[in-house]
Amino acid sequence: MCRDSRTTSQIEGAVTAGARLARSIEADSMSTPQQRQLAETLHQQMNVELDELDHRRTH
Repeated sequence: MCRDSRTTSQIEGAVTAGARLARSIEADSMSTPQQRQLAETLHQQMNVELDELDHRRTH
């Protein structure tokens, strides 16, 4: 697996931004199915980012 070349701070920022956007979409009662799918995709990407941060902390 190719490790991420971004800094830890950049990854943490991406997780924060993804979480904010996903929460905003989920809280919007008018969000479309496409937007809800985007929120799900954001959650999946956040999991990837968090796995990367875990890897960095343990290695």
